[in-house]
Amino acid sequence: MEKENQISDTTTILMIGTALFFDFFQAVVGWIPAVGNILAAIISIFAFMTFFLWFYMNGIRMISPKRLTGMIGGGVIELVPYLNILPAWTMVVVYLIGTTKIKEMAAKHPTLAAGAVKAGMKIKSMNKTGKLPHVPFVDER
Repeated sequence: MEKENQISDTTTILMIGTALFFDFFQAVVGWIPAVGNILAAIISIFAFMTFFLWFYMNGIRMISPKRLTGMIGGGVIELVPYLNILPAWTMVVVYLIGTTKIKEMAAKHPTLAAGAVKAGMKIKSMNKTGKLPHVPFVDER
């Protein structure tokens, strides 16, 4: 029997919709002089707690060493006045869901994942040598 996904498609749509709502609400409130920036920061804290609990209930750690840079980047964007108009919560949620889906796909298809890792290592080693990577059908002309 196949292992169930950590985040269903319905949950994915609801999470992204909720993140868009938080970002929109925060952008509208952020334009209120003086008080708006404080309210936007409070909304950002509430959004963090909401998504932290939501991901935790689905068995996903929102704060891990690999995901910390995305979380810090989104948090900084959301706390800077007038920069918080950017949809940072939506970007963070899409990033977290995307990395989770990639891990699930790699677990279901280990040979495909191993091939992708080998291709990535080959490209990485080519870039360290300073040589341009070989492009099939283009380099043969």
